[in-house]
Amino acid sequence: MMLGRRSAICTAEQIGLTDLYNAMDEGACADLKQLHRSLDEAVTQCYGWSKAFAQDDSMLVNRLIELNREIVNGTTGIPTLLTASQRTCCRPIGA
Repeated sequence: MMLGRRSAICTAEQIGLTDLYNAMDEGACADLKQLHRSLDEAVTQCYGWSKAFAQDDSMLVNRLIELNREIVNGTTGIPTLLTASQRTCCRPIGA
């Protein structure tokens, strides 16, 4: 739903994603913003995190970066498709 709506807006307005998200930050496309919030809430629920993470972009991004580091280091309880050798060649996001 979110991707379809985003695509429809970009096509109708003949704008790219940067312009779309800049407009969204300025209050446009409230329906798309709500679809993003719903997606964030679903992600936090899947990871068993507090719903507060979905309400605070900074908290959510920081937690996802932390999770990325844990996955790369092999220290998370979340299953990963990376082998130990693949983890050693990867650099965590934000590192």
